[in-house]
Amino acid sequence: MSYQPPYTLNTRILELYGSVTELMGQFKGNNILDVHPRLRRENYIKSITSTCAIEGNTLSESLVSDLIDHKKVLGPPREIVEIKNALALYNAKDSLNYRSLKDHLKAHHILMSGLIEDAGHFRKTGVGVFKGKRVIHMAPPAARVRILMDDLFDWVKRETSINNLIKSAIFHCEFETIHPFSDGNGRMGRFWQNLMLIEFHPIFRSVPVESIIYRYQQDYYKALHLSQTAGDCTPFIEFSLFTIVTALKKVLEDMDHKDSSHVRLHAFTQTFKGKTICRADYMTYFKGIASATASKDLREGVEKKLLKKYGDKRTTTYKVL
Repeated sequence: MSYQPPYTLNTRILELYGSVTELMGQFKGNNILDVHPRLRRENYIKSITSTCAIEGNTLSESLVSDLIDHKKVLGPPREIVEIKNALALYNAKDSLNYRSLKDHLKAHHILMSGLIEDAGHFRKTGVGVFKGKRVIHMAPPAARVRILMDDLFDWVKRETSINNLIKSAIFHCEFETIHPFSDGNGRMGRFWQNLMLIEFHPIFRSVPVESIIYRYQQDYYKALHLSQTAGDCTPFIEFSLFTIVTALKKVLEDMDHKDSSHVRLHAFTQTFKGKTICRADYMTYFKGIASATASKDLREGVEKKLLKKYGDKRTTTYKVL
């Protein structure tokens, strides 16, 4: 019989799923597949800092930014390696297939190289998750890890009745329950869920869900514990969708306050590069945008040399550079 993770799509999950769909509609309705590069960088830094901070790393966002810029950073050597490895892993997103267990092991090697001896390999010993001195989860025996991971990835490949929004949360929960590595399981679970979310919609390249998990870290552990104790992923799916809703709202808020015109121009110029357009084309592309806002955006595009203006008033056209 094929492996099937246990879960229930209850009322709370369906409500949260509806909230995600509504928020995603705001991106799709405006043809936005990515955010402005400045906001993308900020969110990238938040993701790296937060996923490592959950595991006890103390380096700040400003120090992570310095490491990205290849500046010298003073701090605990191990923590610097943790950040550098996480940066390398997140930069390798496009080369990794979330359906591939081989790529999963490759990703773990990138994440934990120089930190543990068995980077890129499953653990050979038993392991438990502790809260203080109390064991709150005893992972399956090491001899079972390969079988369980094969089953989990087989499920990822064959499951088509749910999309990656739900599937990624189930994977994250089941992965943490298996706890296949001697170290790095939390960072790997969060990263692999992000890979799966990117396939759901490319905007997730720039949505720092990890920063929301860090903010609600105790709830994260509680949801995992409840799911592991009950043998049912439902509590963790609820928590996961909550973090996604919260992260999407934050990105939309940041775009509204900082980068809305930048984001629109970036999306538009990437789509219509080399073409000649008018204001009506811009307004058709961004449904619901006011004519005054469209004019302001197009002026900004000319000033930034993204567009070249021809004609005047009603005869005005723009060449997308």
